[in-house]
Amino acid sequence: MSELQEKNSPYVVGIDLGTSTSILAIYRKGRPEVIPISGERVTPSAVSYRADTAPLIGVQAKRRTLIDPENTVVSIKREIGNASYDRTVCGQKITPEAVSALILEHLKNGATEHVEGNARKAIITIPANFENNQRQATLEAGRLAGLEVLQLVEEPVAAAVAYGFGSERDQTILVYDLGGGTFDVCILKVDTQAGGQAKFRVLGKAGIPKLGGDDFDDAIMAILAAELVKAGGPDVLDLKKDQGVSKKKLRTACQTLKEKAEIAKIELTDAEKVAVDAPNLIKNENGQEFHLSCELTREQFNAAVKPLLEQSTECIRQALVEAKLTAEDIDRIILVGGSTRVPCVRTMVTEMFGKEPYGDIEPDTAVAQGAAIIGASLSEAAEKPPVNYITTTSHFLGIETVGRRFNEILPKNSDVPAENKKVYATTYDNMKEIRISIFQFPEKVEFIDLKVPGSACLGEFYLGPLREAPKGQVHVEVRFGIDQNGMLTVAAQELGAAGGGQAKQLEIRVS
Repeated sequence: MSELQEKNSPYVVGIDLGTSTSILAIYRKGRPEVIPISGERVTPSAVSYRADTAPLIGVQAKRRTLIDPENTVVSIKREIGNASYDRTVCGQKITPEAVSALILEHLKNGATEHVEGNARKAIITIPANFENNQRQATLEAGRLAGLEVLQLVEEPVAAAVAYGFGSERDQTILVYDLGGGTFDVCILKVDTQAGGQAKFRVLGKAGIPKLGGDDFDDAIMAILAAELVKAGGPDVLDLKKDQGVSKKKLRTACQTLKEKAEIAKIELTDAEKVAVDAPNLIKNENGQEFHLSCELTREQFNAAVKPLLEQSTECIRQALVEAKLTAEDIDRIILVGGSTRVPCVRTMVTEMFGKEPYGDIEPDTAVAQGAAIIGASLSEAAEKPPVNYITTTSHFLGIETVGRRFNEILPKNSDVPAENKKVYATTYDNMKEIRISIFQFPEKVEFIDLKVPGSACLGEFYLGPLREAPKGQVHVEVRFGIDQNGMLTVAAQELGAAGGGQAKQLEIRVS
């Protein structure tokens, strides 16, 4: 190992760990800077495993997505935190955390020459709607990659920091973040007059964990596959039907269609129609070759993705309600994520708000750049950007009480860090112990109902033995505290007992 690799870098790197692509940036000479990895500013979030050699990561892995799907992993961010994820590759069981760690390590190692040593400290961005398991898994991925994760920062917050950095305007902004696989909308209040710092306060947020450019590509692939069928060819998207073509040939054709779909999506950003040609796309068992040659219009594409975009408008309305604002209260709209380059996205947002989104920001790299700015503000370096942001809890947090009731301790939209406590009494004579069950809900509820989307039991523990006494005479204090990084500490203690009473504590991560 070289001397450069052995020493730790003075920079805190900002990493946008994306569904389809990942980016690393640092704050240097008074501005954020994207660091090229293997010569590319954007790294595909893909890992292709091989039996006897190291896995391929990035561009090379992406090219094997549909050719070798059994051993190639993409869009793993959609699975992170999923305890039931079950996949074996090249004889070994893999986890979303381990795959994500390989991508993070690839970024970390690739940045070595640019960041003056080992990039050890990092800020990693996450979707605004990530819940406890997903956040915990992201931290674990960072640990496995050899990173010290100083904070997890929500992607739209990071993008807002990148936009607002250096600005001297107080404003309310809405970040519309549509990436490769996730969608977030976040409304923030920017105050640039407080103590020389730019303060960012989250007012409302919402999101969809599985919505993005990957879905746009799939929509185009479906159109192209249908055109091939019209021309007499096989349905390359149907791997189960007996079409006289091997699965290997179908998958190779699918890979070609996916690449053509991505190119067509990009070209339709500027053109009203594009020609899609794939000569000798596939050959059947009789040796007959089928060629794809068709025209794809922006109108066709817009119609195909319209149902997807309509989902995002509902999230915008939800975030506005949460922020207690209307569309007219928004000073500026920022489009973030490569998928916002699609013209119909801009058109939809313009129609909804009656004004054009702000255009002077790089949608692909804004999140990583914002993370780098935040990282620098937390570093020990002499040069620090004047940035401070205040985020909020996105769920109601509390415990279960008698009759399966939900008793809120920390309300939704509490500024983070936050702390609160409540006192509870025993419900029957000589009660020996009390169970503390912690729950989160995205909306106010009276009773525990885990069928509510976004609800979860975050953990539980027992406090005891309690002193013997008639019901109602033994009191237990339950304290909730959540830090800037989303770590919730739940502590319970019997009050009034000799020696301070029994005490227990549980640490869990929530969004």
